[in-house]
Amino acid sequence: GTALTWTLVAGDGVNDADNADFSFAGAVLQLNADSDFETPICGGDNTCQIRVNASDAGVNNTTLAMTISLTNVDDNEPVWVTAAAQAINENNAPNAVVVALNATDADTGDTVAYSIVGGDDQARFDINAGNLRLTATTDREAAGLCGGDFVCEVTVRATDTLNADNPADRTFLVTINDVNEAPSISTGAAQSVAENAGVNAAVVTMAGSDPEGTALTWTLVAGDGVNDADNADFSFAGAVLQLNADSDFETPI
Repeated sequence: GTALTWTLVAGDGVNDADNADFSFAGAVLQLNADSDFETPICGGDNTCQIRVNASDAGVNNTTLAMTISLTNVDDNEPVWVTAAAQAINENNAPNAVVVALNATDADTGDTVAYSIVGGDDQARFDINAGNLRLTATTDREAAGLCGGDFVCEVTVRATDTLNADNPADRTFLVTINDVNEAPSISTGAAQSVAENAGVNAAVVTMAGSDPEGTALTWTLVAGDGVNDADNADFSFAGAVLQLNADSDFETPI
């Protein structure tokens, strides 16, 4: 019935290799310092070899070689790498990728999954193969796009596979960049003018529009050699296409 005294004792150099990392408080074997599975202890493999001695008042001694394994605990939440501020040009194709999502988790063997959990404009987005995508095309000229400021908000959750109760959210602000789009021409391609109309006779006042609302400038330009064959006979006065010289149907031009 003699009370036992517990100590760590030298062994063969292997079975006592990690004695220094441990100590006894009475009969309680304790780890001297805080531990982190991701910063391995005990020779770098998180498997500790110690040699314990039990003594009954120093008369008799019994030793035990012990192996103590440090187990991994999911104690780290994902950390976002992808910046919250993103941008994409307007007129994107449906399901255009905004950004490849990237969050890391320090826990060994852990992986990260992504899901959309909020944001004023979350309905415009989805996630496919780790990519945040805009599901439909966007148009800066469309009234009210993303609240009218052209910055679409979506919140994405990064969840690690070892502990779904340890997520990290990031709210992305995706700016829809304006693109200078080509103007459209509404004037018909086939026009006519009466003969003898005089020098600089007006043929037609051109009509068109620019998506950005910019005033249009009208010019004659080179084509394929056929569809521009008579450019020299015409000119513009503002938006008015005019015939440079007087014309006579009986003297074809």
